Amino acid sequence: MTVDFDREIWEMFKKNISLCRYADKHRNRLASLGLYSHSRHCPEFCFGDGPQGLTVLRKMLSDEQSFENPLFHLLFKAFAYGEYRFVRTFVPQNSNEERLTGHLISELAGSLTIAEAAFLAKSAQLYGEPSRLEFHYADMSSNLMERDTGADFALILHVNLPDRPESALVAVCQAKKLYRDGRALAVDSKQLDDLTRWADRAAYYCLYDMDPKRLWAPMMVPCGEIKRRAELGPGDLKPENVLSCSDYVPVSVFLIFNMLVEQQAGRAFESLWAAAEFVTGGRQKLEKGHRSPSRVLLVSIGGATGLGDLRDFHGLFSSPEQ
Repeated sequence: MTVDFDREIWEMFKKNISLCRYADKHRNRLASLGLYSHSRHCPEFCFGDGPQGLTVLRKMLSDEQSFENPLFHLLFKAFAYGEYRFVRTFVPQNSNEERLTGHLISELAGSLTIAEAAFLAKSAQLYGEPSRLEFHYADMSSNLMERDTGADFALILHVNLPDRPESALVAVCQAKKLYRDGRALAVDSKQLDDLTRWADRAAYYCLYDMDPKRLWAPMMVPCGEIKRRAELGPGDLKPENVLSCSDYVPVSVFLIFNMLVEQQAGRAFESLWAAAEFVTGGRQKLEKGHRSPSRVLLVSIGGATGLGDLRDFHGLFSSPEQ
């Protein structure tokens, strides 16, 4: 079955959900993204009385020239599609956080499967030969004792393109719901401290908006910001206050702009091996406070040097020795 990204994305605009909700609320954030060339060179997309956020988002999703590398445009569309599928299909079912996380990662991985052929063709056009787009979804929950699993999932973004040095960035995420009844975000202080202790600046919360009247895309926020708000009081953790903060970004924006373009989010490693060892604790005894995530989504843009197809490389995320 052929999937039409554009048709699905325009449906997202028609329903005004997922990434559209963020764009409508935070248009200046979208217009200021470093890779969005029109925000720098075209007066039409300046701050102040510029266009609405949805206008900016439509341009970003429809025009590959909005990006310095058209491969990034293709990946942004894919992740926006995966987010929309997740929000439209699974959030209304009000599943628990663990199941929602599994659905989100499955949709993101599925969107990459759909985009793979176009990625190969576009990379061959750009570089003279195709660069690989590889991804691996590791479910580690069956290999770990419950007491050893802290974060719900980790994102590893590996880049190895002809015009970019090889690198890998990691974000370790705790999934939480933003309740539909307006209750403050439930924060487990010990869980938050444990995650921050071992993951440090790679520690994030991924927030699922469960209000069917809003249906925001899943949002990423540094654990430090959640801790700061928790110390101010429960009022600062109510959904309306959380979603109004400009530091909170959808997963698609986080992956493409914060990690891939700006390379400022998460923790950086020189190789995929080093990133994987950080997430799993390696094959040595886990350091005190380390809590391996239950799931990992690894995306390699360009392919991992010296490795085969990542989808067949399950040993990279086998459970550490106890």
